[in-house]
Amino acid sequence: RIVNDFEPEQQLDESMHAQIRAMTARVTDLFGLKIVLDIDPSVDEVPLARSVLRVLRQGLDNVITHAHATTACVSAQVNDGVELVLTIDDDGNGMEPASPWDLGVGLRSMMRIASDHGGVLNIGPSAGDRGTRLVATFAVRGVIAPMIGVSNGFEGIGRSDDELGVAARSAALSLLDQGR
Repeated sequence: RIVNDFEPEQQLDESMHAQIRAMTARVTDLFGLKIVLDIDPSVDEVPLARSVLRVLRQGLDNVITHAHATTACVSAQVNDGVELVLTIDDDGNGMEPASPWDLGVGLRSMMRIASDHGGVLNIGPSAGDRGTRLVATFAVRGVIAPMIGVSNGFEGIGRSDDELGVAARSAALSLLDQGR
């Protein structure tokens, strides 16, 4: 898998900001994908580097493998000290909202990582006229809002925190497997 070519080694002595920069520079060197970064300096205060880097790695793998993009914009922002939001926008093929799409291992993994940190994963059309946007939101403390789930950006689903468990995750995956 492509993802193994830029597997991040957790550098405990490096800031999350530096690790994001290093990973994206490696992707550019290996695959020629131009990456524009917007990283909030306060990400370094959030102890989620390993999880954020795992989602970033998998998201960039998806861009390289599926999108045929030339540029990706990566943003990591901390909102009010409550949540860290990782956004990957690409200028690739995009996703067809009317067609079911496969929820593969990578999307399931990213969903689980965000959910494990009280957050959500949303995937849908990019802000531009083409491409895809992936938004992974991680709770810095507690759980984000009253909803946890995953959305394909076209029809969202969610479960309240007290309902989250194996059944809720299975239902979310089931709906996404059906293209909802």
